[in-house]
Amino acid sequence: MTRDTALVDHTVLVRDDRIVWVGRASEARVPPAARRIDGRARYLIPGLADMHVHLRSTQHLSQLVVAGVTTVRNMNGGPEHLAWREAVAAGTLVGPTIFTTGPPLGQYRVNPDPRFVGLGSTADADRIVREQAQAGYDMIKVIQRISAPVYEHLVRVARAAGMPVVGHVIPGIGLERSLAAGQVSVEHVDRLRNRSRVASLFGADKKGFDDDARAVARNGAWVGTIASSRTGGCEPPTDIVRRSLASLRRANVKMLAGSDAGIGPVQPSSALHCELATLVAAGLTPYEALATATVNPGAFARMHLKRAQTSFGTVTAGARADLVLLVSDPRVDIRAVNKPLGVVLRGVWLPRR
Repeated sequence: MTRDTALVDHTVLVRDDRIVWVGRASEARVPPAARRIDGRARYLIPGLADMHVHLRSTQHLSQLVVAGVTTVRNMNGGPEHLAWREAVAAGTLVGPTIFTTGPPLGQYRVNPDPRFVGLGSTADADRIVREQAQAGYDMIKVIQRISAPVYEHLVRVARAAGMPVVGHVIPGIGLERSLAAGQVSVEHVDRLRNRSRVASLFGADKKGFDDDARAVARNGAWVGTIASSRTGGCEPPTDIVRRSLASLRRANVKMLAGSDAGIGPVQPSSALHCELATLVAAGLTPYEALATATVNPGAFARMHLKRAQTSFGTVTAGARADLVLLVSDPRVDIRAVNKPLGVVLRGVWLPRR
């Protein structure tokens, strides 16, 4: 996944949880006691990463692995997610490697949501960052209803604590101010700016999508896609999604595949497959779509997540041994990812049953 090509007749050697060698099969020196997985006439890709999920149960974890998802960014975290993260890392729970935010920040004025945390002052921001950092969360997620002064203070304090701020573009703050403050990822390609979403319905915002994309690119931020329908039916992409993705692609914005798995009918067992198919239907090449779920998440993690001490997202020596074996080439038809023959999860072969 470092370039759009297939390496023919190659062997991958894995020791413990790492890839230790990749090269021509004729040059491979396979230890006699090694377990051999026959991948002839098959296609091996990096394990997939869903960079926007809402984990609800340990059953979700096993469903994700069967689907070829070996890394997730959980976007609505709590103490249970920290426990699952550590159990997965220790090998006592089967699941993808987990990076997680804490409870999202920003609360409704009426009918408060117990999943969210309100903050009305800079003192609140100081306390919340301190609490989430001490608890061990990987990121701070913002979602709504934060004033601009408090938001900007929050991002500064979080940066000092080594916790990247991710999440929604907050109404009243807007895209440019979020990017200037240092939010490292913004979520939902169809929600980058209300002006773009609403005005485009009437054809009056021809420049808005390109302006948004260039602003994201200038600031080096990432966009979590969440382009697919969240009805469970994997409908075709909307016009807004198509236009936004086209602008992001032209501006060379770094995108992260995210599905919102765990929200309503969006099932972890198929959500990322639908997301990748939607990205292709909206105009990305299959390779570009795959990159949003492999090499791009690995690059994001290296840049922003302190616990990402082992690289992932590529089939290269030294990378984490997260791999997916497929029947056909996903660069030809992205639907090839839908039914893996098996998954290598941190060095352990898990054949499809």
